[in-house]
Amino acid sequence: RRPSLSQTFGSSGADDEGSSSDQDLLDTLRTSTATSPAGGANSLKGVGSTPKLRRNKWINRQVTRVANSGNLQRLLQTIQYHLSEMNAINLVTALHRVTKLAVSGPESSA
Repeated sequence: RRPSLSQTFGSSGADDEGSSSDQDLLDTLRTSTATSPAGGANSLKGVGSTPKLRRNKWINRQVTRVANSGNLQRLLQTIQYHLSEMNAINLVTALHRVTKLAVSGPESSA
């Protein structure tokens, strides 16, 4: 038997079946997405399109662009410059790209 939405998402005051609480949770989700600036009723398009998320995506593109150039020193400078703004995905991308360039050595970065 699958847990109810309220059990899964930790809604307080849910009964064992969770049917009325589940409906309340669904209504809340519908209302919040319907009134969001990004979409209409029941639309999840644009969820997470905050300025911070756009900035993190841009940072990831910068890290990958510099890494693809093969210049390890420039990559480290780029990471250092954006470090205070990076989220976990940016950090993992940066670590992966630095490792990839460091292992490949200077002969393949020409």
